[in-house]
Amino acid sequence: MNADQDDLRRITVRFAGTRVEKPVMVGIDPSGFDVRGQFDVFRVPAPEPMPDAGTAERVLEDMRNTSRAGEESGSPG
Repeated sequence: MNADQDDLRRITVRFAGTRVEKPVMVGIDPSGFDVRGQFDVFRVPAPEPMPDAGTAERVLEDMRNTSRAGEESGSPG
């Protein structure tokens, strides 16, 4: 997820309602993940529980696709 800061930035806008400059995912658990910006850490809630690595990968991919689609349609959320 950290390989593409643009995707992570879009996800924080769509799912956490905040724009994060220079985002870096710093933690993940079943209910969401933490993103560090320049000056703070933000919590991004997962839209569904992520009890294992496979589910987390799928949920993060879905979040990425949803946030990209929202940007393309001009809708942040």
